[in-house]
Amino acid sequence: MLAREFSYAGSTELVEEYREVLKRPKFGFDAALVDALVDGLAAGAEFVVPYPQRGAISNDPKDQFFIDLVCAANAYITTGTRSILQDMSGR
Repeated sequence: MLAREFSYAGSTELVEEYREVLKRPKFGFDAALVDALVDGLAAGAEFVVPYPQRGAISNDPKDQFFIDLVCAANAYITTGTRSILQDMSGR
């Protein structure tokens, strides 16, 4: 699918978040297709155990695990969730 390989971090919580969000009725995706996609992404991920951050706190507590994961993996974040991008801008 891609001409180049890249690595990406994941966590159990992130995988379950993707699965739950993509199965929301507003998207209309088939549940089996979502499971196959998420399982495929999870299979290629480098799993990291997120740990609580002292200097990077989310304004939205339910998004804190994203920030914890990015910091633990020493990674970049790709998201469309503006609040997370604002939270990470001071990092």
